Order: sequence, then C-alpha cells, then structure tokens
Amino acid sequence: MRRITKVGHNLELLPDELLIAIFAYLHPVERLWSFGQLNSRFSNILYEVGVGINVQTSQQAVTLPHCIYPLLPLHVVSVQLRILCPLLDLIAFSNVRSLTLSNLTLQQLATVNSKYMPYLMRLSATTSAGSNSLIQNVVTDQFPALRIVHLPLSRWPDCRTMCNVIRSLAIGECLLMDFRRLLCSLPNLRCLETSITRCDLVFDKTIYPVHSSLHRLNLFIEDNINQYEVELLLHGVPELLHLSIHFNDWKDNEMDFFKLHDILKKCTPRLNYFKFFAWIRHFDNDNPPTIPPIETVRKMSHLFDAIEFGSHEKRRDIKFVRNSFTLPLQDHAKLRE
Repeated sequence: MRRITKVGHNLELLPDELLIAIFAYLHPVERLWSFGQLNSRFSNILYEVGVGINVQTSQQAVTLPHCIYPLLPLHVVSVQLRILCPLLDLIAFSNVRSLTLSNLTLQQLATVNSKYMPYLMRLSATTSAGSNSLIQNVVTDQFPALRIVHLPLSRWPDCRTMCNVIRSLAIGECLLMDFRRLLCSLPNLRCLETSITRCDLVFDKTIYPVHSSLHRLNLFIEDNINQYEVELLLHGVPELLHLSIHFNDWKDNEMDFFKLHDILKKCTPRLNYFKFFAWIRHFDNDNPPTIPPIETVRKMSHLFDAIEFGSHEKRRDIKFVRNSFTLPLQDHAKLRE
C-alpha cells in the first residue's frame, strides 16, 4: 500500500489529460483498486476513464463484490459476467454502458431495465436461463441509449412496442411470419442477424412500410423455404447493402440460383455484397445436389462486389457434398468482361 501511495504521489504531478491516457492502459479493476480511494482528484479522473468489471473465475465471483462496493460503483461503465456471481448487485452500477452476461440469477435479471440502467448502450447475453424474459424486458422497456443488443438464445416476441432506438440486433430466433413486424418495430435498425423458422400459421400478408435504415442482414434458414417466402423476407429493404444467407439443409429443387438472382435484383437494388452458405446433404453419390456453376456466378456477378458460395460437412451419419467458391473483389472485374 505504501508503494501504491508513492506512485500516486508521483502521478499527482502529471496533468489530468496525461493521467487519463495512462489509466486507459491499466486493467479497469486494477486501476479502481489502486487509485479509487486516494483522493477526489483521482476519483474524478477514474470517472472520466470509466471502470470495467470482468468476472471469469469462481474466486473473482466471491472476492470482487467485496472489493468493489466500498469503492466507486458509480464509476463502473462495463460489466462482464462470464460465470454465476450472485453476490454482485447490478443495481449499484447505474452508470453502466456495456453489459455482457453469460450467467446470472433471476434477481439480477430483473434489474436489467431502464430504471436501474438508464445509460445502457450495449446488451449481450448468452445465458439460457431467463433469455426470453430478458428480451421481453428489452421489448417492453424503453432504454433511451440502447443501441446494440445481442441475445442469441432468445426468441423475438410478437410485440409492436420494442425499443425503437436499437441500431444493431442479433436474436436467436424469429418466426417467418413475424419477420416483417420485427423490422417495422425497429425503424432505426441498421444491422440484423437472426434465425428464421417456419410455423404452421399463414404468412403475414400485411403491407408494411419500407425499411430504409437496414443495411446489413444475416439470415440463418432452419427450414426449407420456397422462392415466394424468400421474396417476402427481402421485400421492403431496398437499402440493403450486405446480405448473408445460411441454409441449414439446402435442397436446390426448392429454389435455384437463377430465381434467387431475380429476387435479389428486384428487392435489393443497392446490394453490393452477397454470401451464400449451405449444408448440402445427399444419399446418392451418383446424383448429388447441384452446386452453383460458374455460369450462374457469372450471371449474378454484375450485381455484387463479392460473392461467396459454399457447402460443408456437418454430421457423420449423413453424407455431404463439400464444395465452395469465393469471388474476391479483385476478380470481380474479370467476370464482368
């Protein structure tokens, strides 16, 4: 402690701007433990830099809460819980900007709302316990500063009151019939990643307004969908620039690339990057599914600056075709000729 005090005395001779730059290179928790209680000047500088909490081990889960609370919990702007830490009271961190949760208790889950976290800008949760309740909190609560949401184990609820300031959303599942409603509830959304699943209900044919903000879309198709359904998914996003489609079980008799070419040309006129990836399986080695020929790629090349096709092995009990094709940016001009 005497050594730390001596270091603090020497640092007091430096201007605030230089101290802020130095503290930025230190581990967030270490700088809080070392300089959080020296004097008010260091406390103010720590507040400017911000403090992060990263709980990765069981020992940290036990000792960290006792070290943080006597210090400056209001300075914490980043919290990462990689393991269960029931002693950590998230209510104390009212200035948190970034929240990453791999495991949490139901009591901690209830604190993830705009009342206790009014400045939350980024929310990422990969915990399976309470994942749907967490997305429900985001849907029903209006976080004024929330911009990025990553909930890969949650399912989008059928709700029209979602937090409309979100710019980037990654969610585990969205029903085919709910996809357009999701876009309509997020008018400022720029990036979306989700898994599309089919249900027995009729596809929603309601006419929704054009979504003019979405620029990047990553779709994981869990069930075989036809040409008409793909067109409905992409209809209304004319400003799309980047599109990635992953098929879990591709069957080329459902929709070939020539039809896909026409759909993309019609629905996404500004598209400049397209990536296709599929698990292609077959049981007869003499009649494998069709891999996109170079003629198809040549036909589609005038639409895109980069094209990627591929298939890959996934399970040992089923035979797969393994093939891939990538069109780099520098080769794009050659195909146009």
